[in-house]
Amino acid sequence: GNDVRDLSMWIRFSDNALPWFAAGWEEKYLSATSYDRVIYSIKFLMDYVFKAHKDCSDMVVLFIPFEKFVLEPTDYMSQLDNFLDARFSAKTIKYLKKQNVPRKFIGDGLNKKIYQRYGFEKQKITKSHLQDYSEKLISAQKMASPYAYDELIDCINSYELTFGRWFE
Repeated sequence: GNDVRDLSMWIRFSDNALPWFAAGWEEKYLSATSYDRVIYSIKFLMDYVFKAHKDCSDMVVLFIPFEKFVLEPTDYMSQLDNFLDARFSAKTIKYLKKQNVPRKFIGDGLNKKIYQRYGFEKQKITKSHLQDYSEKLISAQKMASPYAYDELIDCINSYELTFGRWFE
């Protein structure tokens, strides 16, 4: 990579450092805008999740969707207890509270400097999940190229088909 503090795997391509997952689509990655790169990267990585979910249907794997978990963790904690044959303790509950779980709003996580550096802003909860989602989708459509936006919609549809919509 370009930063000694970055512990991610990187590849070299035409004197450029690219994230490991850009292997095989280096030209597309390099020619994309930074906004489109994010979409392509999410889509690429989530395709592995969707494939794993499909391939692991008869294996012992527990998938816990982040959005549903942080909003309503109780059922997932019970599933996790049964899956691991363990019981969560008071320490677990304390840690969840420290992470602001359960949350009333999906974006009501911790307000750390590292998150702010990547554009996270703590929001006041003044809108519904559907309204927030719709606004973000409109923003993505304005910022992304038409092809990248289509990739994003494809990823969203695959996510909802696999894990369901986390809000209504």
